[in-house]
Amino acid sequence: MAAPVLGGAERAPRLEGAGDYAGWRVRMDAYLQARGAQNAHVRSVSRAEFCARRAAVDAWDAEDDDRAFGRNGGAADLNDALERTSKAGASTGGTKKESGTHPEKTQEGERRRHARALMTRSDMAYGTLLSALPEALQQQTQHTIERGHAYGLWNWLETKFQNTERDNV
Repeated sequence: MAAPVLGGAERAPRLEGAGDYAGWRVRMDAYLQARGAQNAHVRSVSRAEFCARRAAVDAWDAEDDDRAFGRNGGAADLNDALERTSKAGASTGGTKKESGTHPEKTQEGERRRHARALMTRSDMAYGTLLSALPEALQQQTQHTIERGHAYGLWNWLETKFQNTERDNV
């Protein structure tokens, strides 16, 4: 499956003001979905749950970074394993696989990949939403919405403008 792409030449619809919200919401939803958001902005995730997910993904990324640079069983151990494998293969006349399963092929690896993809979609949708807001609204979100929490921002906008929508009906 290809990675979601929320960029592109077409600009995201801009929210011009409270009176524009109802139409903007429909246009923005279509824009995000067409660019791979897969409902990252409408799937209900509490702030606490989002923060827990972000912390988990950040911890996994730190583990992967450590492994890549030879810390905590990383590249140095991998090079030793490859050397042992190649020597074992040469002595038996064939190749010998290391015992165990590659971490990316495990259920845990699949779960982590999926969680990272969810967070990536949320990050991209959040950035698109935030950039579509007037500066005054962007400033209001700074201490209210966690960075990357697309649902949090979408829901905040819904709550902020729902009374305005009702007044205009």
